[in-house]
Amino acid sequence: MSQQIDVLVVDDRAADAEVTLFALKRAAPQANTLWLNSGDLALQFLLGAGPRSRHRRMPSLILLSQNMKGLSGPALLDLIRCHPTTSGLRVVLIRRGDEAAPKSVAPRFEPDAYMRRSSDPDEFCEQMEALASRWLENAESTPVEAFTRQPLRDCNL
Repeated sequence: MSQQIDVLVVDDRAADAEVTLFALKRAAPQANTLWLNSGDLALQFLLGAGPRSRHRRMPSLILLSQNMKGLSGPALLDLIRCHPTTSGLRVVLIRRGDEAAPKSVAPRFEPDAYMRRSSDPDEFCEQMEALASRWLENAESTPVEAFTRQPLRDCNL
């Protein structure tokens, strides 16, 4: 039986993912997390394909890096919002503090929140604590069946 994933972290930079996982573990030590290092792997996981997808429930929260190589954060967000199984998931789009928000890859659909990863570890941990208290405390992961609804109209990708 696979472990329930509460938070899915999607980031192609290992160092950034480590910082995110550290801050998340400090903010919500009870949360089960999974890090995937590409948008393609995350999409496979969420849609039930690939070796890590054998889960029964969707994560409560997805922390998605904005500037990934390959399938970028905004592109993955659009695919998440367009699929009936995943369209209702909570997604936070994170960018590094030194990165400008690229206008050319702006998502068609909005995330639930934007977050700027502070270069100050204590500040980033505080940001993560606020995020966890808003979306993880007393939150149960949602069964897949709860997200099966019609895709949004603007999903001609």
